[in-house]
Amino acid sequence: MFSDKTPKNDSKSLFLEEIRDYIRLQGSYIRLEFVDKLSMIISILMTFVLVVVFLSCFFFYLSFGLLYLMAENFGTMLPGALIIGGIYLILVVLVFCFRKKLILNPLIKILASVIYEDNKKMK
Repeated sequence: MFSDKTPKNDSKSLFLEEIRDYIRLQGSYIRLEFVDKLSMIISILMTFVLVVVFLSCFFFYLSFGLLYLMAENFGTMLPGALIIGGIYLILVVLVFCFRKKLILNPLIKILASVIYEDNKKMK
C-alpha cells in the first residue's frame, strides 16, 4: 500500500538532492577556476611591474653614466642633460605612437591566453 507513493517521493527527493550537490560542486569549481585565473593574472602583472622597475633603475644609472661621460667631453653637464632628455622624449613619443603594438596587444594576448586556456594540465 505504501510502496507506490514512497519510491516516487524517494526518487524525487534523491533527484533533488543530486541536483543540489551538482550545483554546489559547480559553484565550488567556478570559484576554484576564478582563483586560479586571478592568481595567474596577478603573477603576470607582478612580473611585468618588476621588469619595469628594474628597467627604470637600469636606465636611470645609464643616464647618469652617459651624463658624466658627456660632461667630460663638453666641459659642463647641461648639453649632456639636454641630449639625454631629448633621447627620452623621442622614446616616449615612439612608445606612445606604438603603444597598441608594443603594450596593449601583447598584454591582451597574454591575459586572454590565461583566461581562455584549456585545462589540459588537469586532463
